[in-house]
Amino acid sequence: MIKERTPALLVTLLMLMAGARAAGVTHSAGAAQLLIKPEKSVVGAAEPVVIDVSLRNTGKDDLAYFESNPEWDFKLSVTRHGKAVPLTAYGKASAAAHNRRPLSVFMFFQVLLKPGESSEYRFLVNQMYDFSIPDSYQIRVSRHVGIWQRHLGMVLQSNAVTVKVDGFDSSLHPPVRVQGAH
Repeated sequence: MIKERTPALLVTLLMLMAGARAAGVTHSAGAAQLLIKPEKSVVGAAEPVVIDVSLRNTGKDDLAYFESNPEWDFKLSVTRHGKAVPLTAYGKASAAAHNRRPLSVFMFFQVLLKPGESSEYRFLVNQMYDFSIPDSYQIRVSRHVGIWQRHLGMVLQSNAVTVKVDGFDSSLHPPVRVQGAH
């Protein structure tokens, strides 16, 4: 039973990924919607930068995708002044772990979203990307999905959101008083 399913599963996954790349589709009007929203649009220098991601089937057909680890299934893009923001040490380690493991090591779960259904995800973005410089950062997310009945793969692109990181918050760190100083 597993031998019969595994090739079909792998072929479907590869077809969805190849179809999306070949078609070069970045939006699927009427089929699906990928929306992101920051938990806060302004955060302090040491606060978490959290985004909520909603993948919604807005079409008439079932939407299919494979899930293994959301950090790897979704592609986050973080920029500052139009330039890519570097990964944190954790982000580099996570990317390296993902890139050095063969596809067969991961367990994929197929998700089918019926019309009108959605899946919600939450990302701690500054765990993966360096937000240490007080400034405004632009965040986008993309994801491979497919329309099951049509064997059509596509890449969904989210809206762009901006999160501003404020400078050092002195209220979180009271001044140090040195004895003998006036």
